[in-house]
Amino acid sequence: MTDVIRFTGLLGKRIRAIRKEMKLKRSEFARLVGMSEDAIGLIERGDATPRIDSLYKIAVNLNIPLPKLLD
Repeated sequence: MTDVIRFTGLLGKRIRAIRKEMKLKRSEFARLVGMSEDAIGLIERGDATPRIDSLYKIAVNLNIPLPKLLD
């Protein structure tokens, strides 16, 4: 498993955990960040690596500094 694949999986799990802590459904979160529900699902499962602008939107809407989201 490459480092990028591992990182993408961990990032997706982190995003999902924080979203669930906020008690947001995937559809609600997708609307909040301006992404499709499918895209959020792919990111959360680690099946897609989000672009930096998408990561920024996610971090802002989760109220987390981007570096902390990536940590």
